[in-house]
Amino acid sequence: MSNPATYNINIYQGELFELSISATSDGVTPNDLSGYVAKSEIREAYSSSQTTLSFSVSSGLGPNGVISLSSSTASTVSLNPDKKYVWDLKIDSGTVVTPILKGNATVYPRVTK
Repeated sequence: MSNPATYNINIYQGELFELSISATSDGVTPNDLSGYVAKSEIREAYSSSQTTLSFSVSSGLGPNGVISLSSSTASTVSLNPDKKYVWDLKIDSGTVVTPILKGNATVYPRVTK
C-alpha cells in the first residue's frame, strides 16, 4: 500500500463543496485512471466505523487523471464545526485499492442562514 499525500480541506457548513484533484506520478504527467473507481469519505477518526459524509465522486475517470469530489449544501449543513474530522481519497483498479490523499477536514460554521 502506498503512502498517501496529506491534503487538508476546508468545508463551509451549508455550502456546496467541490474539489478537483489532478493525479500525477511526477507532478506533471497525468495518470491514466481509465477503469478506476474513486471513493472519498469523512469520518471523525481514521479508526471510526461510521462514515460522517461520503463525497460524490466523478464517474468515468479517464486518461486526464482528474478526480472531482463534491458534497451538496444539504450534506455539509449536517457537519458539526465543533468536531474534528479526517478524510481520505482512494482509487480502486478492481484488484488494488490505492490511497491517494488523506488529511484533516475543518468545518467552518454558517453565519448567514
